[in-house]
Amino acid sequence: MRGGGAGAYTSLMILSLERRSQTILKARDSRFIGIATPVETESEALERIADIRSEYPDATHCCFAYRLGAGDTARERSHDAGEPAGSAGAPILSVIRGRGLGNLLVCVVRYFGGTKLGIGGLSRAYRDAARAAIEAGSLRASEERIRVRVELPLALVGEARSRVAQLGGEVQSEEYSEAATLSLLIAASRAGELKARLDDLTRGSAVWEGKGGVV
Repeated sequence: MRGGGAGAYTSLMILSLERRSQTILKARDSRFIGIATPVETESEALERIADIRSEYPDATHCCFAYRLGAGDTARERSHDAGEPAGSAGAPILSVIRGRGLGNLLVCVVRYFGGTKLGIGGLSRAYRDAARAAIEAGSLRASEERIRVRVELPLALVGEARSRVAQLGGEVQSEEYSEAATLSLLIAASRAGELKARLDDLTRGSAVWEGKGGVV
């Protein structure tokens, strides 16, 4: 893996990969394709998993794990995709977690070659494929981002988008009724400034969902 170690970054930084990386390993007669790709939300992770399944529609298994965020608050999920329980998803996740990575999805696609590997052999193969896929990529450190939902008057949506962009944030979705509700991603260190700017824009009428606007 190219890049610095996790110790160089602050607690607000998430260490992930710059872009998708991929490797192929063989264990006896089976072929394992490891794919590691950065993601920022659970919906994005699920979309990437669907994309990878579409790339390999004839694969025997498509097992995965992802970790979103960093530290004790990171959200994690793994899936064995028909392999014996704990033999695929958990080993993949252990590699992601062990490297201190976040905002990362790793899928391992298996083409069964006819020779069974046993639980231990399967776990090693999935772990090795995940590790190789990550090591084929380049590290990227980015500041942790949080999701914010805010309701504000329809007439102020355009200016609100502009202020979000000025702070490096992203409007993920918009809902409209009598008011507009924006779902945003913003760097954790700038969430307070964003709230202050939108409160100023709306003269205090903005409605923030969740404690501190984080949902």
